[in-house]
Amino acid sequence: MDIFILLDKYKSQNIVLSLEQERELLAQYIYSTNRLEGNNLTLAQTQSIIDNDTISGNKIKIKDILEQKETYKALIKMLKAVIAKETLSVELIQELNWLTVGNLFQDDYYLGYKEKGQKYGYFKVKNNRIMFTTSNGKRIFLDPLIKQSRKCFN
Repeated sequence: MDIFILLDKYKSQNIVLSLEQERELLAQYIYSTNRLEGNNLTLAQTQSIIDNDTISGNKIKIKDILEQKETYKALIKMLKAVIAKETLSVELIQELNWLTVGNLFQDDYYLGYKEKGQKYGYFKVKNNRIMFTTSNGKRIFLDPLIKQSRKCFN
């Protein structure tokens, strides 16, 4: 089914989420997205950061907190842009990206990118890699754009 048809059907239902439901969905999205990137915070910790800017737990990394907070800021900006029917532009994409990683970039969390020539506010210059661990504990890094990466998963 066409995504636009589904979207029209959803809109016709006139479903309005409460503020609590919206925040919960945002927290779930932020948690899931950043978890894929290796963030160790729980969904409850993510929700706590969004709701009251506090967190509890042991061995919490500042990087993990900043990722959750900055992703939240970028999502709010994105939602406001959608509501305002702002045109999707290179500038908006860059703003959303730097809302997400800007504070981390200014610290040394992105040192590998800086060493490859990455500059604040510009498109990425370093390729992504996929890391997986073999059964004997060896870490293997693959470039997802290289054909031989596909061979490892077949």
